[in-house]
Amino acid sequence: LGRSNPDQKIVLYVLTDGLSTAQQCLVRALMRRNLAAGSIVHTISVEGALAQQEGTAETYLLKHVSRVTMVRLLLPKLLPCVQKTLWIDLDALVVAPLAPLFAIQPAAPCGIAGRQSVVEHYLGRYQGPDKEVIAPTLENLVTFNAGVVIMDLDILRNDSAYERTVQKIAFEYGNDDQV
Repeated sequence: LGRSNPDQKIVLYVLTDGLSTAQQCLVRALMRRNLAAGSIVHTISVEGALAQQEGTAETYLLKHVSRVTMVRLLLPKLLPCVQKTLWIDLDALVVAPLAPLFAIQPAAPCGIAGRQSVVEHYLGRYQGPDKEVIAPTLENLVTFNAGVVIMDLDILRNDSAYERTVQKIAFEYGNDDQV
């Protein structure tokens, strides 16, 4: 991140799960060491946000989906003063400047911009009591790779359907994080 953006001041939010205050401090220090001068690093513990969610999503989590991954859906609540964010999964390697990517404006009403997924696998993993009913609507579903996405948090905060969808499809049915 720092090497591919050496002169770019970055405000970075690192979501943590189960780290002590001292460990979070160490994460911030290590991240700041590798970013441009003037960059800011915040750590946000997600235990409380996940505890507030109803449902049993953790029962259905796929092996590659962590609790922190699911929290990306809660960013409009977790970052109330942030208008727009660029989500980058922990396993993504940043090899180019981020400014052109961050300049992309997600279109309303979705509020999310991401690269179209090349894998058609969502239907086979969908969980929920309405699986048989909803299956025909998912056959030609266009999904996106959620590992790197631009999110307009203001659009998502103002969309009442977003929160309902996140709660039901993701946290009650445990359907990954591609709501």
